[in-house]
Amino acid sequence: MPYAGLWYSDLGATLRLEPLPADLFRGHYQPYSDGDAVHSYPIAGSASRTNAPSEVDGTHDGDHTLNWSIRWSEQPGAALATTTWSGRYQSRNGQEMITSDWHQSPGTGTPDSASTGTGTRTDTGTETFTRQSPSPQAIASARQLRPSSHPT
Repeated sequence: MPYAGLWYSDLGATLRLEPLPADLFRGHYQPYSDGDAVHSYPIAGSASRTNAPSEVDGTHDGDHTLNWSIRWSEQPGAALATTTWSGRYQSRNGQEMITSDWHQSPGTGTPDSASTGTGTRTDTGTETFTRQSPSPQAIASARQLRPSSHPT
């Protein structure tokens, strides 16, 4: 599993992926924090190797599709938002990257569901992960342009 290990999001989060049998993985996602203590959330996901040639060099250089989910819950039994990522791991000239799209649906007990009786809003966005932590300035710039995958 070439995508195992620690990853850094352009939005300031960290992601740790641990291999399991049958192209499954688990890990932890820790959202961006500007100094306050932040909870690390368990994730579960799956992967598959792609057969599509690279857009960069036409080779099959270890590309994988990945998907994982988080149920955002601060307390056991709470049904809060769920975020699901769908992405692609790529390795080019020694540079690894996971590019992903995410979709977040609120659960019961969220402000959105309180007014309507059900959570109907779905937020979407993108998140890119690399092996190197971005600078605080790069994180601030990305966070001004795009929403966070973590419910606030």
